[in-house]
Amino acid sequence: QFEQLKPPPEPVLGPGQRSIKIPQNMVGKVLGKMGATVHEIQAQTRTDIKINQDSKMIGYSLAIVSSATSSIDDLNAAERLIHEKIGGPMITSLSAAGGPIEPAKVIQVDDVCVGGLIGRGGEYIKFMTAEAGCRIQVEQKKDGQPATVTVGPGTPETVAKAEQLVHGKVNEIL
Repeated sequence: QFEQLKPPPEPVLGPGQRSIKIPQNMVGKVLGKMGATVHEIQAQTRTDIKINQDSKMIGYSLAIVSSATSSIDDLNAAERLIHEKIGGPMITSLSAAGGPIEPAKVIQVDDVCVGGLIGRGGEYIKFMTAEAGCRIQVEQKKDGQPATVTVGPGTPETVAKAEQLVHGKVNEIL
């Protein structure tokens, strides 16, 4: 019933490239308003920075930093500036709360439960998200197929609480 989301493969990096993990909730800080911050970092360090969000469902994105001249100094400077923006390098085994990060989990639910899980005007899913402390998304399929509910990423406690809330509501509906 539960399907663990697997991280996508690491990007293949060439000479003069580096990847930097950025917690998903900090990507906006690195980009800045209308891309101003990332453009400023690129200008200061003579690098090109692309944000790869293939891994955002498991809690982080990657900044792919490229130096046209393959300058280690430019790459180091760009990495230092990105870490300044996010408050230091991302520690993948720990969350902001100080505990381990658990990847998002996928739960299949009967399609008749979708309305109840979301609630009028999204009220119930907003309540569950706030109560659990992690992301909860509902994706409805066509033709009566089971819907997909994604909970997390988060600490083991927040993911477990989200699962508990989803299962509780599903049992209430059925």
